[in-house]
Amino acid sequence: MPLRERRIFAHPPGQVRECALAVLRERGYEVTLVGEWSALASRGSVGRNVLLGGFAQRMELRLDVYAGPGADSTVDCGVRDEVSSTLMGGAMGLAKTSREITGVLDSLEAILNG
Repeated sequence: MPLRERRIFAHPPGQVRECALAVLRERGYEVTLVGEWSALASRGSVGRNVLLGGFAQRMELRLDVYAGPGADSTVDCGVRDEVSSTLMGGAMGLAKTSREITGVLDSLEAILNG
């Protein structure tokens, strides 16, 4: 199950970055910029995750935007720390994390192409 996904968009990196940050915020993430083209996003409670595992999962994602050939942009989205996600949420947590990463990128694609 992938804990990182990459997509290429036919849009300038600045536009992709701004839309990606908006998607993360709309999905309830607290977003912290790390440089000009990267962000860390987190939501959920560590305590609830420890007690309830995958039922109350804390998500920590890293999103990176890269300039591609021409005006294209590449977006990498994945977990910030694969080890802690594996231990804290078990199989259910891994499945939810994988679906969330895909959901973030699907939402970004819908905004950019819609």
